[in-house]
Amino acid sequence: MNKSAQITSSASNRKRTSQYVAFGLFRLLSLCVVLILFAILGFIIYKGVGVINWEFISSAPREGMTAG
Repeated sequence: MNKSAQITSSASNRKRTSQYVAFGLFRLLSLCVVLILFAILGFIIYKGVGVINWEFISSAPREGMTAG
């Protein structure tokens, strides 16, 4: 292998390594976001399971959303 081929190969390996690190970081951050969203959704379901019923979901707001 000549010197220019070694330099090109080394630069290519460095780029590939940095790309793997960046994609790994993006995957980790995406997983964190999804876990947070599931935690929020789970909390809403856990706290709301006793309050939410079919009437609450299917009926229109009482008195134009001014009544509790």
